[in-house]
Amino acid sequence: MKKDSQPANSSPRQGENYLEVLKQCNDLLLEQKRRLEEDLEKQRKLCTLLKLKVRELADANRAFGAERKIQATEIARLTAQVQKGHEKIFNTAFTAGSITRQVMELLNSRSFVWTNFLRYTDRTLLNFSIQGKVNFFRKVSSRILRNKRMQLPSALQGIDRELQLLNAALSELCHEVNLDGSGCQVPATVAPPIPEIPIAPPFEAVTQWKHIFTPGRGEAPSRTVAIATLLFYDADGRNYMHGGAERYLIELFGIIQSMGFETVVVQAGNSDWTLTHHCEYGELPVTALHSELLFNSFSEAVNRWQNENPCALMIYSPFLIASLYSAPNSLGISHGIFWDDPHYRVTQETVIFHQKAIRQAIANCHELISVDTNTVNWYRTMCHDAEVKMNCIPNFVNRREFHPLQNAEKRRKLRIVYPRRLYAARGFNLVLEVFPELFRKYQDIELELIGQIDDNARKQLKDFLGKFHGRVKHRCCPPEEMPEVYRRADIVLVPTCYSEGTSLSCLEAMASGCAVIATNVGGLPELIINRFNGLLIAPEAEALAEALTQLIEQPELRQDIAENALKTSECYDFARWRDEWRKVLERKLGKSRERRIEFVQLAAPGMTWNAMKQRPQQLFQALAQMGFESTYISDEPMVNQSLLGDIPPQLHIQPNGFIPNLNGKYLYLYFPNIIYHRNFTYGELIRNSDCKIIFDILDDPSIHTNPETGKADPVFMNNFEMLLKNADFVITSARQLYEKYSGIRPDMKLVFNGVTLEDFRLQTIPERPADLPDDGRKIIGYYGALAQWVDFDLIEQAAKTLPELHFVLIGLNVNEEEISRVTALENVHFLGLKHYNQLAGYLRYFDVATIPFKINPVTDAASPIKLFEYCASGTPVVTTGFAEVMQYREQGVMVAENRDDYIAKLKQAAGLKDEDLEKLRKKLEALAESNTWAIRASIIADMVREKQDNTEETEDVR
Repeated sequence: MKKDSQPANSSPRQGENYLEVLKQCNDLLLEQKRRLEEDLEKQRKLCTLLKLKVRELADANRAFGAERKIQATEIARLTAQVQKGHEKIFNTAFTAGSITRQVMELLNSRSFVWTNFLRYTDRTLLNFSIQGKVNFFRKVSSRILRNKRMQLPSALQGIDRELQLLNAALSELCHEVNLDGSGCQVPATVAPPIPEIPIAPPFEAVTQWKHIFTPGRGEAPSRTVAIATLLFYDADGRNYMHGGAERYLIELFGIIQSMGFETVVVQAGNSDWTLTHHCEYGELPVTALHSELLFNSFSEAVNRWQNENPCALMIYSPFLIASLYSAPNSLGISHGIFWDDPHYRVTQETVIFHQKAIRQAIANCHELISVDTNTVNWYRTMCHDAEVKMNCIPNFVNRREFHPLQNAEKRRKLRIVYPRRLYAARGFNLVLEVFPELFRKYQDIELELIGQIDDNARKQLKDFLGKFHGRVKHRCCPPEEMPEVYRRADIVLVPTCYSEGTSLSCLEAMASGCAVIATNVGGLPELIINRFNGLLIAPEAEALAEALTQLIEQPELRQDIAENALKTSECYDFARWRDEWRKVLERKLGKSRERRIEFVQLAAPGMTWNAMKQRPQQLFQALAQMGFESTYISDEPMVNQSLLGDIPPQLHIQPNGFIPNLNGKYLYLYFPNIIYHRNFTYGELIRNSDCKIIFDILDDPSIHTNPETGKADPVFMNNFEMLLKNADFVITSARQLYEKYSGIRPDMKLVFNGVTLEDFRLQTIPERPADLPDDGRKIIGYYGALAQWVDFDLIEQAAKTLPELHFVLIGLNVNEEEISRVTALENVHFLGLKHYNQLAGYLRYFDVATIPFKINPVTDAASPIKLFEYCASGTPVVTTGFAEVMQYREQGVMVAENRDDYIAKLKQAAGLKDEDLEKLRKKLEALAESNTWAIRASIIADMVREKQDNTEETEDVR
């Protein structure tokens, strides 16, 4: 809900006088200045004496050794005094800075403008130099005056002047501590921690802030989380990076979305551009900022962007993006220590420079999440005086996707997989060094390199592939293909040399039952216990060669560590990672703003959960995956939980005798000719239940016409019209239905059907179903209800015209006479109804998938789910020309203009050459990716949230 509100500390605490406290602050600052002047005078005298002693020592170089020793001891004593004086001056200066900050806090208690100004400066103000504070105050002061928002308080103007004097004094000190022209200098001291002076009301961080001081802007988005990362796509926005860090952010997006917040990824680019990334959790906006691919340059660009686009939370991935600036409410992610990279250790000066930037970035983040304890321990050692909250959340593995191959066939060759980017940091050079000798020694091994190639390694890879042609393969795999890569591997190499956390590749290999060789770099020792669940080695070629030799020659050791690795992976399950991150986000954002949203689907005739997984089941599963509690009542007396498969914990499948409590729930209805629990009509349900009704129009009402009377069922039509007019939400799956009923319900939403990609992009090749014809002829396949809208005449004509092809029909037999007629043909086969989980296995062996619907009002209003499932599998699709498929003609779907054209397109699709088939598959898969059930469910979730927000605003006005 969006409304103006005063912060929690919008008035001074009881008993305090605002002006008196402000005067105390100013007096204290003047006292600090007086102390500073005294300390500076003492420091000048010490420096003068120290210079004199240095000269005396130079004169004593010709004197006896004992005299030189006395002189040197005296100089050491004076140097220590100068250092103490230096520290005292820093203490004084930082105390002044602290007082200044608390003056700002006091001003915060008097004005919402200063509330938001302080949110800008709360962290960054402390990182400015004294002169930086002065310049910052002056700039903000002029901005406020220029925009006539409020007059700068005189007390702050006085502080401005005092800080200028303070800065001048410190500048003078900088000249004083340089001893003489020889370059001898007092050792630098570390600034002490800023003291706390409890003289003003404490600043209470407001994470759900609504306004920020940016002239000319209105309210900031209240539900937006920005994730800043250097590259999510390449700098031109053409190619998704397909890395572990990108997968991490996708899963983070899923959690944020389930909490009711919007997400945007901000990255560096060669120009400003935007795009939408489609993933299993919906559509993720990506915004590129014109910036060099350097952390400092990108940090400045992100700072400018977030000033103009305030967010509830800014996540820096990695945290180094916050090296110069940070948002008012921010969180950094460390994917592991990366400053062990030789680039960061060229000279001692570069080490100091980069570690200073790293410590500064950590200090700028309000909280840091690390994927390993290696980073946490470094932080504790090097940044012991910092106040940043740090948590360790190890990386994860989705064990639903990554698991061992069942009933694996024994291979003649041992397959070794390197599933990393091909460059030095990931140990690619070690692989190149050790394998020539291993290939000479062992003839029964093969190497597969899976990953993007670094430009500097292209020639090395080309030479390597050429020298060992047939024994080494290289390819890049999208994330959905990686489970199959691991399942077919015996040994997986994670030979990182530097820049590593708790590697996703390592965890995925362990969960897939592979024997892993990893180096003792970064967070890898937290995953691998040497000789228990893997081999842990030094990042050296000799050690890698020795470890590989052990695993090649000792199959028992290989099997033992693979089994233990599989058990270890259970500790890194995705559900644990998700729950830990959700706790962090709830702490940063507060619990989800929205009221609890729960969805309920009442039992409909014949609609069991498992038999035919249609739109209602798919939507409820997608809503549950987004984090919404969802109850689906299946039309069966008992639900066999063992047959449900792997469903989200938020999804509850209940038998048809289950009576839910609907109060406060969102009730999903789509079949309006049943009576609610046989006790209440829809009218009574609408009048008496404290629930919100979502009415989903799936088909044209004419589908329910009685063939004998030629009229629709009157009960059905009465309920249909009542729900259309009175339901809280109305959605539909087809454009024709939207155009037909949106005049009655202007708030109606168009929610097309979709696909669950992972159900139809098989990671393993299934066995050919025994009931499929197998005589070498290609197969034209259809699955779905074999009802009155299927054109059996067209199927018969096509089968007779194309005897060289088989026609396979799968589905519910509701038209036995027609099916008997067409299956009388030798090349037409009816295989009956198949379970949803079996469909992808049949579809895998279809050469062409088809939708041979008649053209009539019922089919024109149909959005066939099977269309997107066909596309997800990459199978060529040929359909008749009903209205809903016409929009997909340019995206690879072959839509026939008439009966002859349908037969011609079947023949064309069955005869596609491999090159043309591959191009078509890519188009079809892209179509499926933009039409997932997650995208459809997010439309419903946003619709509900929007209504909820509007209701809250109305209640607040009242």
